[in-house]
Amino acid sequence: MPVPAPEIDDYLRALGERLHGPGRLKADLLAEARGSLEDAAEAYEEGGLAPAAARRRAVADFGTPGELVPAYQAELAASGTRILAVRIVVVAVVLLSSADLMWQGAPWTGPRPPAAYLALSALLDLLWILTGLLAAGAWLGLRYAARRGTPVRLPRLLGRSMAVCVGLAAVAGATLFTWSIVMWDAAVRWPPLLIGMVAAGVAFGWLAGAVRGCLVGTR
Repeated sequence: MPVPAPEIDDYLRALGERLHGPGRLKADLLAEARGSLEDAAEAYEEGGLAPAAARRRAVADFGTPGELVPAYQAELAASGTRILAVRIVVVAVVLLSSADLMWQGAPWTGPRPPAAYLALSALLDLLWILTGLLAAGAWLGLRYAARRGTPVRLPRLLGRSMAVCVGLAAVAGATLFTWSIVMWDAAVRWPPLLIGMVAAGVAFGWLAGAVRGCLVGTR
């Protein structure tokens, strides 16, 4: 059974209230802080201090919540942005490599797709390529910047840029799907297209969670 440590609990509660970001990442940071505080308190206790005094000393040495928030918030922002970048790269690779599979062998009976439709399809592919490259560059850039200390403004810029790209891709993709169904109403009964629509919905839901976590952590 854990030994009550109100001094440490109160300190971490105050620190947690000042941080914003994905819940799991925030919990991990606070757990690391708790481990450091408990180790320091144990060392002071072994040095002769009473348990409560040892915990107060450990908390005092750790720094005030206000002093720690900038570094902790920067880590939350960078972590959330890296998670978004990884998910974007995964989704971009899957969509670009499998999009044509939805149409291979389709018994198309609708009119020939107009030039605007073909242009939108090409634009969507280009958008995913550029978004994937942006995400890969963001991940590498944040890894490099982490060695020097990452200010929140860098993940904020990268995260918002990627969020905009994901939003544009979602709108373009939904428009293309809808346009396809308008031109060929049998598309809603073509299994590969239905599977692709479901997979795309799952992928964008996965991305939406990362976008939200990134924006919350970098606000």
